[in-house]
Formats: sequence, C-alpha cells, structure tokens
Amino acid sequence: MTENVLPTSIRTDGAANTVSTSSSAMSPYVFPTQIEPFKWAELGFVWQGRVELARFARVAAEVIPPHDQQAIALDCKLYVDDRRIARLDATMKAILPLTCQRCLHQIDFDLDAHVHLAMFTDEKYLDRLGREKDEVDYVILSEAQLAHGAEAIDVLNLLEDEILLLLPLSPKHDDCELAVTSVGDEIQVVEEKRNPFDVLAGLKLK
Repeated sequence: MTENVLPTSIRTDGAANTVSTSSSAMSPYVFPTQIEPFKWAELGFVWQGRVELARFARVAAEVIPPHDQQAIALDCKLYVDDRRIARLDATMKAILPLTCQRCLHQIDFDLDAHVHLAMFTDEKYLDRLGREKDEVDYVILSEAQLAHGAEAIDVLNLLEDEILLLLPLSPKHDDCELAVTSVGDEIQVVEEKRNPFDVLAGLKLK
C-alpha cells in the first residue's frame, strides 16, 4: 500500500528515529513510499533512519546477497529556501559488498553520498536559480514521475539514481589475480563483467 498522505507536521527527533505526525498512515520507522515533495517541503520533512537495501532494487542487483540484512543509513530533508525553491538534501551511507571484476571475490564499497537537489515541475521555473543555474543540480519532475496526476513521487528513486552514479563501473581490488577456471586440461580466463549501469556515468540530472 502506498503512503501518500500529507501530515500537518513532520519532523524527527534524530536519536530515537521517530517522526511526529498527525497521520497514523505513515509509520515513523519506515521511509514513506510516496511523498508530495512540494507540499512536504513547505512543512519541512525530516527523516533519519535505515532503509532496507531491497527498496533500492537496481542497487541491490549489483550487491552480493543476502539483501535482507543490508540497509542504507539515510538522513533526508525537504524544505523551501528563501527563493521559494523546493530542495531535497540527503546523506546516504553504507558498506556495499560488490564483486571484484578481476578475481570475482568480494570487495567492499564505502558509500558516502551527499545529495543536494533543487526540484521543479517545469523548466520555466529554472530562472529562480539565477546565477546558480549552471552550478546547482536540479531535477524536473515529469508527469511520468508524478503518480496518477498528483504531485507525489518516490523519492527513493531519485536517491537511487545518485547511488548508481557513484558505484564503480568495474570494481576491482588494488592488487589481486585474474580469476581462472580449469576445465579438463584447459584453463579458461573469466571475462570481467561489464556493469549494466555504465550509461549512467554520462548522465546528469540537469
């Protein structure tokens, strides 16, 4: 069930990882599935806690299982700045076990992502950025992203895009041997796997 509600006040107390809200439809311990970014930014949405890796399906596909015991620490807030621009700030941290593309053994990737996005519904509002237009990361929330015509999005999808851009295209240990397998009297060299998200390296949210 999607959580697409607008609480009257949404804040966390940090240490206890709780969210004060007048709506019982949103659990204080679970990051909401759907968020109305502009309305929630007006109220000041803050959430701290751990999000199960399984909710980042594209990232999980690159991480060594089991995934049910893995999570990403998330510190996220939505707010409106003094120029009436909706902002998404987030920090994501985790140790993600990847597969070395040379030796095929585990290599741990230290995820420490800091996201700062300006959000708009139409390019015509970009002028609000002024001189920062070429310096600030921003995203235009298209109709495809907005759920059922309402201004609701899955914020985790935006954050997952940022994680994918940070993942190494071909993770390798600094010093390891190329994996080989023996079949009868023949030795076969295991080809290095190509990361399916290579194309994301050339993309920008702009």
